[in-house]
Amino acid sequence: MAVTADDLDAALSSVVASLRPATGLDWSVAAGSLEWDCWHTAEHVGDCLMSFAGQLVARPEKRYVRFMATAEKDASPEEVLEFAEAGGRILAATVRASEPEVRAYHPTGRADPEGFAAMGCVETLLHGDDIAQGLGLAVDPPA
Repeated sequence: MAVTADDLDAALSSVVASLRPATGLDWSVAAGSLEWDCWHTAEHVGDCLMSFAGQLVARPEKRYVRFMATAEKDASPEEVLEFAEAGGRILAATVRASEPEVRAYHPTGRADPEGFAAMGCVETLLHGDDIAQGLGLAVDPPA
């Protein structure tokens, strides 16, 4: 089964819709069983997804592109969630714009656009659920 940019968009929409009503809560609480709090977990998602997009654009063979994306330290929970969503939408757009034969570095092996879309779905759904658990919510991802 192919994983597409549309699948990533659906995962992002599901997580954002589940978490947006909780942006008025305290995001300094632990995200599920992680050591990170909810705020930093959302920041990690944004960084990870933008990093995947960078990989597809630059196409390095043996390393990650040398940058980090971070939310501003005074960003509110709503703004850090927006940062995570932006990273995902940038990755989805990059997947759509990439030719299927494109390959780029990942520690588990060179990945194609479909692979980065799949990894983006995993990061989004896994850590979205971590944040939701920390905030006493549930994420109901699309089938």
